[in-house]
Amino acid sequence: MSEIAQYTSLIPAGLDTQLDKLEGWHKAHGGPVHTVNHSREHAVLAPRLPDWVIPVEVRFAQRFGRDYLPLPTLLAAIRRTCPAQATRIVLANSDSEIAHPQAIDSLRAPGCDLLFAGRGDIDVEGRPAGIYDQGYDVFSLSPDALELLDLKGVFLGLPWWDYVLPLSSILTGRSVRRLDTDAFTHRLHPQRWSLVGFNHIGWQVMRQLLPGAMCSGAPSADGVLEFARVANSFLNSDVFASDSPPDPARVRAGFLAIVAQETGLRMDGRGGPAAQIGMLAQFAGLHAALYALYREAIEQPETPGLAARLAALEPQAHAAGLAGQESFRRYGKLIGLRRGPPA
Repeated sequence: MSEIAQYTSLIPAGLDTQLDKLEGWHKAHGGPVHTVNHSREHAVLAPRLPDWVIPVEVRFAQRFGRDYLPLPTLLAAIRRTCPAQATRIVLANSDSEIAHPQAIDSLRAPGCDLLFAGRGDIDVEGRPAGIYDQGYDVFSLSPDALELLDLKGVFLGLPWWDYVLPLSSILTGRSVRRLDTDAFTHRLHPQRWSLVGFNHIGWQVMRQLLPGAMCSGAPSADGVLEFARVANSFLNSDVFASDSPPDPARVRAGFLAIVAQETGLRMDGRGGPAAQIGMLAQFAGLHAALYALYREAIEQPETPGLAARLAALEPQAHAAGLAGQESFRRYGKLIGLRRGPPA
């Protein structure tokens, strides 16, 4: 039996593609893959699953219009079904692939409470598109660190769940390390997250993880975006790049100091509702224009002037704040990859 217990949450749409990717994981560690799903999805999935996938049925209130799995529900499912011999619990998105099976050994991570890893992106033509640096797809936890999942208001597959695990590890003084590798891959697709959901969940994360004084006052969209920027920069820094975890106490103190320095003025609710609504409206218009260009690049890649039309949206991206700039960068990358390098 494998000492690695793997968990994910399959979705009914595109099931065969997900299973094709997860089979590589199953073969790499030799154990089953558990999929945790609400009863509604469980009823659809269970009859279609191979014997190496173990369906775990749960119930929870639906949020954001779909059966997104709450992390505390995932935690309860793992505690109920995790094999006794498991020494590591691996969480991976259902569309993540292990390109190098031997990389499974790097997830065993003895002496580390949490190991987190990014992914190598693959474009629509099947070509490598670089390492994704705005989130993480693979996590390896020791059984003693499972309580990191006990965070309300955070859901698998929605913004922040991938930041929550390393951030929670840092702020509770656990040992944490980042694995830098292209062994885990993912096919590029347009981002599906909502800015409203990003802000709402982000504020819940901040209130649960940060000292209360840092999150006093009304929720601030600017504060959430600034916190996301600082967290992403810190998690991608050299602090976590060594082969052994850094000192937990020093990491926690350093992170809180950086948060206070970089975002302290932005976490007090400044920028009233009118300003926030205006930025949301700008972002919505920008996102619609970027997505239209992306679809045009797919359907009519030889259309002249796409690059110029993309560049013309850059001022609008800056006016829409950090979220606008990030969407501009991501869609610009997708459009450029779809059209190919200049002649």
